Amino acid sequence: MFSIYKWLSNGESEWTAKKNISEVIDKSIPSKYIPNFEYYPILINEISRKDLLKIHNAVSAIFYMENTDSEDYRKAIDDLVTVIKDSSILETKVFANWVNNFLLNQGEELVYEDFDKIKKSEEVLPMMAANIERYREKLISEGLERGLERGLEQGAHKRDIEIASKLLKAGSEYTFVANITGLSIEELK
Repeated sequence: MFSIYKWLSNGESEWTAKKNISEVIDKSIPSKYIPNFEYYPILINEISRKDLLKIHNAVSAIFYMENTDSEDYRKAIDDLVTVIKDSSILETKVFANWVNNFLLNQGEELVYEDFDKIKKSEEVLPMMAANIERYREKLISEGLERGLERGLEQGAHKRDIEIASKLLKAGSEYTFVANITGLSIEELK
């Protein structure tokens, strides 16, 4: 009998770890005393989304969500309806809890029903879809706010450059213009 050592990676970064344990053991040890076995890496990001949907269990659904872009979360939930329908009530609850925690870790403050009251997957999906929609709206809102802030900053910087240019053309000294506009002397040259 033998064991297969598995290593699960969500693929957030490229797989660089040594697969064979003998590669990480000090080479000064005689080779006959060095174990020689390989891990079997399961690289989630190398499993196609289509294949993950075919597996039909909560674990594949979690991997599917992890490999989904934030703007596609709502569609991912729709895709996972078949997976959830085939899962047990316990798996459905665990998956719903995981999705909500996943979104919470993305910065979303969630309000959702008590999972003890959930009896079937049809009740879970609308709740998760609502949470995902709130998260998507929050991302859009934050993006608009950041874009507006950057635009205002760029506009103010451009205005400072215009003022500096006029002051320099009028004969003002670089140090005076730098003090007035807040620009560095290097920026003024």
